[in-house]
Amino acid sequence: MQHTDATTHPCLCRLVCVERANRWNGLSTNWRTMPLTVVEVAEGGTWLVDQENGPTLEASSGTVLVVPAQVQHRLRVQCKKTMKTLWLYLELRGTDGTELLPQRPFLLPRSASVAVLANMEQALMSSSDPLVRSLRFQTAGAEIALQLLEKAERPPVDPLRVRLQPALQRIEERPDLPVSCQGLAKLCNLSSSRFHALFLACLGRPPVTFAREVRLRRVCSLLATTATPVETIALSCGFAGAPHLCRHFLTKYGISPAAWRRSLQEERAIGLEDRTATD
Repeated sequence: MQHTDATTHPCLCRLVCVERANRWNGLSTNWRTMPLTVVEVAEGGTWLVDQENGPTLEASSGTVLVVPAQVQHRLRVQCKKTMKTLWLYLELRGTDGTELLPQRPFLLPRSASVAVLANMEQALMSSSDPLVRSLRFQTAGAEIALQLLEKAERPPVDPLRVRLQPALQRIEERPDLPVSCQGLAKLCNLSSSRFHALFLACLGRPPVTFAREVRLRRVCSLLATTATPVETIALSCGFAGAPHLCRHFLTKYGISPAAWRRSLQEERAIGLEDRTATD
């Protein structure tokens, strides 16, 4: 009997929130980065997806648009009537921070996800016990993640990154903890100097820089999908406070966290019919 180790390629999957929007006529978003975003274009128009250093992608009715986390992009709409869309925001990544999807927007035919999306719609309409409702959302989210992993071309596994997995996993799972090169090296059974050299060779930047990027990614996810105050988000993600976060956020994205959140809220105000958060 063949034995399969389910932890060989561990990943984390969580449905963060769901939004249903119906009136997006003339919408054009700012250039932005988001959590992993899945958009079902049910009917009524076409999304034009501009990406840095890549061609414009067209997502027409009957397709599912996937924009991986932290991919810089802009959305524009071409439609003559009400455009019905279903938006899903997910976390999907390796426990060591490995990117599981290609780092560019791509399309799935709706036929590949129709049953999964129907389950999500059913969860949206559910008025049962909150625990049951939450489990339905997470189950549907996991099914969508499975569709993505099966249909998309995944980057190859880097053996060096596997060697550093304990440290990368700690950084990803606990962004609130201080980053100590010595402590991370110990998790990998390496000396500090050897660990630092391998980290630079694998990721092209030191652990402190990588950890800051992970923290900012988590901040973006929380800003986009919760109403948690910026100060609370900053502390939960390992920053000393809102001013400390603001400084690094401005350097990375050219805008303050509060302004970034407001820009998303303004975009969503156009035609937002229903929002269901699962946090």
